[in-house]
Amino acid sequence: MHKEEWSYLMSERTTPTGIHFATAVVDGTNGMLLFPDDWDGAYHINEPDKYSADFTNNMVSIADWTMLEANGVVFLPAAGIRAEGTQVLYVQTGSVYWASTSQSNDLAYSMYFVVGEKHRGVDANNREFGASVRLVMDCSEE
Repeated sequence: MHKEEWSYLMSERTTPTGIHFATAVVDGTNGMLLFPDDWDGAYHINEPDKYSADFTNNMVSIADWTMLEANGVVFLPAAGIRAEGTQVLYVQTGSVYWASTSQSNDLAYSMYFVVGEKHRGVDANNREFGASVRLVMDCSEE
């Protein structure tokens, strides 16, 4: 995934409900729900597509998560980022997720969010940072 794909995923694609993502707490873990292109809105979502929304606006139980995951929803935990060697920042408040492509020898594309601070977007970060990776399989490959 590269910069344009992150932008497409988070804001540019067309969905029946208009929902791309929402902040949530899934079984006690803060993070972001990413909804599939064909999301039908069967599960009520508070404050969708709002990076500054509080995680607790959407409290998702394990039973609800099982249904959401079965319907193509992906969860990105707010795992933080490792910077400056051993310093870890934004655990349970935000995260950085790597894209699969680099911008240069020193930089790689990533998507980031920090809830409550209105920080979010697609950027290039120094490859020495410890960011998260979330593997997502294209449904057409099943």
